Amino acid sequence: MSEDKIYGWIGLARKAGKLVAGDALCEEAISRKRSRLVIIAEDCGENTRKRFELLCAKAEVGWVVFGTKAALGQRLGRDTYAVVSVQNKPFATQILKCMNDTKSGKKAHGGGVVE
Repeated sequence: MSEDKIYGWIGLARKAGKLVAGDALCEEAISRKRSRLVIIAEDCGENTRKRFELLCAKAEVGWVVFGTKAALGQRLGRDTYAVVSVQNKPFATQILKCMNDTKSGKKAHGGGVVE
């Protein structure tokens, strides 16, 4: 459930024009200091992961490893994406919050019976 929320926030960021996807666009966003959070797919190549980890460290941008290339691509209307960059702090904050909730086992609000 929380994983769906994460993908939902990624999709909302894309619709709002606050997300870029793909190696070249993400690299440009990081170098131009537009990136607030970089999401690297779990199944991306080792060289891609290392390159973006170094770029993010150098630019002091947060990064996380999440999802698969196919899942990211499917949610963003393409076959695959190995890397996406969130360019808005509130979106980045919400995505990280959902990721932390998933790791800690917290359940999302809503969906319960109101009496």
